[in-house]
Amino acid sequence: MSENLKINDLPVSFEVSINGKVLSGAIEIISLSVSLEVNRIASANLKVSDGGAFGLENEPFSNSASSDFIPGNEIVISLGYGDDRKTVFKGVILAQRMIVRNNTSFLQVSCKDKSFKLTKSRSNTVMADSKDDDLIKKLVSNAGLTAEVESATKFAYPLFQYNTSDWDYIVIRAEANNFFVITDENKVKIKAFDLTASPKFSIQADVSALEVDLEINGENTYSEFNFTSWDPKSQKTTVVKASMADPSKFGNLTAQKIAKDLAVPSLNKFTSAPLSSSELTAFSKSWISKSALTKIQGKILIPGTAQLKPGDLVGLKSFGERFEGNAFISKIEHEYAEGDWKTSVFVGLHSRWHSSLSDVEEVGALGLLPGIKGCQIAKVKKINEDPDGDYRVLIQLEAFQNKSNSNELWARIAFNYASHQAGFFFFPEIGDEVLVSFINGDPRFPVITGSVYSSKQNPKFKTDAENTTKAIHTKSGLAIIFNDKDKIFTIKTPGGNTVILDDKKKQLSMQDMNSNEAILSKDGIKFSSPKDITLDAKGKISLKAVSGIELTASGGDLKGKGLNVALEAQVAMKAAGNASAEFSAAGQTVVKGAMVMIN
Repeated sequence: MSENLKINDLPVSFEVSINGKVLSGAIEIISLSVSLEVNRIASANLKVSDGGAFGLENEPFSNSASSDFIPGNEIVISLGYGDDRKTVFKGVILAQRMIVRNNTSFLQVSCKDKSFKLTKSRSNTVMADSKDDDLIKKLVSNAGLTAEVESATKFAYPLFQYNTSDWDYIVIRAEANNFFVITDENKVKIKAFDLTASPKFSIQADVSALEVDLEINGENTYSEFNFTSWDPKSQKTTVVKASMADPSKFGNLTAQKIAKDLAVPSLNKFTSAPLSSSELTAFSKSWISKSALTKIQGKILIPGTAQLKPGDLVGLKSFGERFEGNAFISKIEHEYAEGDWKTSVFVGLHSRWHSSLSDVEEVGALGLLPGIKGCQIAKVKKINEDPDGDYRVLIQLEAFQNKSNSNELWARIAFNYASHQAGFFFFPEIGDEVLVSFINGDPRFPVITGSVYSSKQNPKFKTDAENTTKAIHTKSGLAIIFNDKDKIFTIKTPGGNTVILDDKKKQLSMQDMNSNEAILSKDGIKFSSPKDITLDAKGKISLKAVSGIELTASGGDLKGKGLNVALEAQVAMKAAGNASAEFSAAGQTVVKGAMVMIN
């Protein structure tokens, strides 16, 4: 059972400490305000009486000149009643501002929780084997702060903080895990949404509510949530479906009923990244929580209290059945002035995601000049004589030309493989249409990512439904052609020199421009030429066959010559001449056998 917040009849009191020392009562604090909000850095402002009209020596700006309100000083603000005060803000002074108007002058002191340091610099961090809570603790610790983080799920892929502030990364990853972030007394707290918990305190409308502004709005409630990613292993999509669940007991209209009655379409989110179902499920839970918390939003003004904090649930009583129940506190504002302390309690949650804020991502081209987005079309003007010797190509951005500027740039080329003294060496032709991207969105650093065909600049081959042909074809006609249908690989020159590896005919053939041909097939090897074939070896040439060797010269002589000529037959040997036959030697001639028959 929650306890009703009560009106305190004691006078309001406050205390401000600077660097551990209570501020002197002689310093007049005209007013002070404190803002504590989910997913935002806690802040405070003090309005301090100081100085007077310019030129009055007896009214110097002594508070501004003192050491109390110097940026960097630690500050603690406590509010309460009588002698019972509680800390409502702890942080550091960031700025002081002197303001002089007709009837008044004062010093405005701006303060923030020390976690503001997490917002000041962008970083790149990869943690391959860590969960989100591990990385968040590390980032907070690096800033010299303490983190209280609920355990997160470890997903399949490494955590990568890319070129963003630590704060933005922390909040974005917290939201992705169905968590929220609170900065409280120089601590960073990451908590999970729990809308089923029982509140410690309640606001009784007819007792403590001074002003009420609450709204039921179903614009951002959804009945269904669908998240789709791509799974490269299965070559199928991963789809996670979830339904609205409103576990909160806030009002008598549930988020799912409102969404159904409004017939709000399903929320659909798509990514080509290989996100696992567990990561999509965690993200869907966060969407459900946010959607449910947008159902009722608003502000309740009550007498000052330090008992409520962002992230808490508070009971609302006597607010009418539409607005009664347990509300999630997303923001607390304390305002003190002239002895009066009021607290604004903001309930519900805005539908905005932190990742949608405009400054989360770095500005294009690092802000050095206006950036350029997306790919652009260019024409190649020159492929040599790069003034820097970096093998760049001179391009002209066709759509950006004007009379006074040709818009020519030297662009690098993104090859499939480029290494020292190795790689692909395919430069585009002059006049080719190329696709250009820009490094970090900086228009000074273009990179050609590819060339494109068109009806005017068409390829050598035609496409078909089976995607039969792949090829490399140069302007002169040198070609490497792949026929996937018949499994034929062809290399050819414009003069007619050809090498063909043909799985369909089960052969390899080579032919030159002189009609010389070699064919390797299932029938054997065939060499043919309209002229001579010469075999020339510095060693020896061996011809071996199982079935036989035939030497035929149908239109000329068959000659054999050597230092010694030896012919040996395993069974029989025959030499015959149709017209004549002659065996002779300059020296001795021997004819012998078991029996010698002449004529």
